[in-house]
Amino acid sequence: MLHFLTFLLCSIGTIYQKTGQHEKALECLEASLRLKKKHYVGEHLSVAETMNVLALSYVSLGKTDDAISTFEETLTIFEKKYGAHATTASVLDSLGSVSLSKGSLDKAHRYLERALALKRIVYGDDDVEVSNTLFYVGKVQSRNGDMDDALNTFKEGE
Repeated sequence: MLHFLTFLLCSIGTIYQKTGQHEKALECLEASLRLKKKHYVGEHLSVAETMNVLALSYVSLGKTDDAISTFEETLTIFEKKYGAHATTASVLDSLGSVSLSKGSLDKAHRYLERALALKRIVYGDDDVEVSNTLFYVGKVQSRNGDMDDALNTFKEGE
């Protein structure tokens, strides 16, 4: 029964998130996460998946510090459970993007470079996922004033 309740809360939260009702999404996702953390021992994928969706809600509400800490906790679990995987790369992308929006350029660059390396392994060099991450790497380089590097990175992502 508890498993169903946590799944239901997470599903409702996801729908609220997709319909732009981020405060309601946050309430459902936080409730789901609390229950999952009580129910599951250790680092469980179900907990990480809920945290990932919760972090996206934090981003939508401008709660970047909460988003970053939640994404980082999610990343720890995904790296242990999945290793070099598209899901892990996605969380690294999110961390890079949020760090960039916060102005933490060095942190953003580190996350994005890690995401890029994983995406090259998972998808290959010519995939759109690699191009998307290259775009954000180029943005970081541009904001750092590294215009030549940014230009080369943007061209690589074409």
